Amino acid sequence: MSEGLYEGANIALQSGNILMSILGVTVGMLVGVLPGLGPLAAMSVLLPMSYGMDLASALMLMGGIWYGSAYGGAITAILLNIPGTAFSAVTTIDGYPLAQQGRAGQALFLAALASLFGGIIGIVATIILVPILAQNAAFLSPPENVALILACLIVGSGVGGTTLRKGLIMSATGILLGLVGTDIISGKTRFTFGILELSDGIALAPLAIGIFGLSEIILSVSQNKKYLPPKMHISLVGLLPSYKELRRFPSPALRGSVVGSIFGILPGIGPTIASYLAYALERRVSITPECFGKGQIEGLIAPESANNASDQTAFIPTLALGIPGSASMAIMLSVLTIHGVTPGPFFVVHNPEIFWALIFSFLIGNMVLFILNVPLIGLWVMILRIPKHILFPFSILIMAISIYAADNSEFNIFIMGIFGLIGAMLRIHNYPMPPLLLGFILGPLLEQHARRAILISQGDYRYALDNPMILLIIFSTYCLIRLLGKRV
Repeated sequence: MSEGLYEGANIALQSGNILMSILGVTVGMLVGVLPGLGPLAAMSVLLPMSYGMDLASALMLMGGIWYGSAYGGAITAILLNIPGTAFSAVTTIDGYPLAQQGRAGQALFLAALASLFGGIIGIVATIILVPILAQNAAFLSPPENVALILACLIVGSGVGGTTLRKGLIMSATGILLGLVGTDIISGKTRFTFGILELSDGIALAPLAIGIFGLSEIILSVSQNKKYLPPKMHISLVGLLPSYKELRRFPSPALRGSVVGSIFGILPGIGPTIASYLAYALERRVSITPECFGKGQIEGLIAPESANNASDQTAFIPTLALGIPGSASMAIMLSVLTIHGVTPGPFFVVHNPEIFWALIFSFLIGNMVLFILNVPLIGLWVMILRIPKHILFPFSILIMAISIYAADNSEFNIFIMGIFGLIGAMLRIHNYPMPPLLLGFILGPLLEQHARRAILISQGDYRYALDNPMILLIIFSTYCLIRLLGKRV
């Protein structure tokens, strides 16, 4: 694997790729700042752009959006008590009280420093674990792959603020949508209802943009959401914490990074759960737990380092197994497949330069996030003040242009509109959208492995019960669902 180190560094340090990384983290911070938008919408909108890029640039752009949104969400969480992303909700608990005490600058600096620290720990974990996991995953049989994909879908369905039943319904819906089109074995069309444009299947970009981006705009208009940031001036001097506060930084940052790194690897868990667990751990080990929720810096540092470490290690199952643990990683998987690269056990062996380029882009992106902390705060506050009647039409125009530019298809714009309406209605009834996208991406892969598994076992289900690896995956899935406390 080390033979691609030098070449990967050269790829990552090319001016065009550095620009893509900077663009990615900047866009990520922007969507993190805008409450409710999130990285999935931005990654979906920019997915068609990746078609014309080389693989390294596309991965750097999408990766930058993914972990850039983590810090962007912390900005509104601290300044407004409004989490820009789901995994920034914990940051409001102690971040906003710090801002109310006139220490918003120090809270933003500590959040950025914790994000950088967690990102570096997550990058180190990715470098160590991807080759190890890939080496062992190469020996997985089709039945074991079926069990692993089902485990990802079940655990992914169980994470969020809804019941497991609703998550499973959305995963199953996503699988059905992923099977629309032509069967690659029989050559017959499925679920197309005589519509010629569906013979090649439903395109990922219009579906993802519809259910995440357009549906959020529809909900915001219907619910008349308003975000009015206060006028404030944060100087460079106001960002610097005291020496005493810096001495308190390493322990919660390290604990949060370890928690984030571990739970980022697990399919379906992601930064939201990791940040909550890091906060809970920090409060448990603290000698002054009663101070949490009143502006305790440990309560800010731990979840911020956890969510950024989790952002990095979420790439481990995607790169090593070819199985995304979240909807965002499903889009990253799509970027790889669009460019003819098969993620999985042999990805690092066959594409070492791309792997190392991605690793170096993580380092560049996290450094850019930290450097841009001060100059862009005023810009984010200004963007939050843009009226909705200007911001939303412009956003929809960008979505439509990106969809049409991908393959010059008006039909895909229609698909985006349909899924935007469907997504808004489902979200009103608390049906989660990420499991739908996860099922859509993994459905065809599940079908392929299931067909091979049926051939190997000759249709005998007892084959699965005699396989210790499958039983281990089933048991681990059950434990994760119980750990998350999900009910059907």
